[in-house]
Formats: sequence, C-alpha cells, structure tokens
Amino acid sequence: MNCSSPAPFEKIEAAQEYLTLLSGTVTENREKVEAEIKTTTDHAHKRHTEVLLAVIYNLEKLERHLKASRQALSNLRKLRGVLWNESTGTIGQKGKDETDIMEPSNREVA
Repeated sequence: MNCSSPAPFEKIEAAQEYLTLLSGTVTENREKVEAEIKTTTDHAHKRHTEVLLAVIYNLEKLERHLKASRQALSNLRKLRGVLWNESTGTIGQKGKDETDIMEPSNREVA
C-alpha cells in the first residue's frame, strides 16, 4: 500500500504560508505576555515578572528569526523564477510548475 501524499513544504509558497501563520501566533502570544506584565506590578510577583520578561525576549528573538526566514524564502522564490526563466529561455514568464522548489533541476531541458 503506497500512499503518496505531498510533503507539507513541497512548495516554497507552502513554507511561506506556514511561517506567516507561525509569525502571527508568536506576535499574538508576545502581546498577551506584555499585557500580563502590565497587570503584574506587585513586588511580590517580581520573580514572575522576570520570567515573563525572559519569555518576551525569546519571543522577540523568534520573531526576528521568522522574519529572516520569510525573507530567505522570498529570495529563493525569486531566484527560482530567474533559474526557471533562464532554463526555458523565456523572459518574464512563469511556467505552471514554477512553484516547485526543485523545478529547474528536476526537469530535462531540451
């Protein structure tokens, strides 16, 4: 029984969509933690506040990494388009299969 389901990130666009959703979730959670810090001003909760600040720091770091990853995927998508156009001899036209990550190298060029 051979189930051939597509890989979740077979296409650059799928990975971009995932990173966009993940980035939104990280931002949303960072904002919730920031709101919680504003309500926790009691000195008895100093340790709790310090931990929340560490959480915010790490969420901000993750946001920066996700932004860089989305930019890298965008660059790969543009480069894939350039390679595809060079390999087919077209200028400014996109093929229907251009969205595959390995498109230019997995096709035979006549």
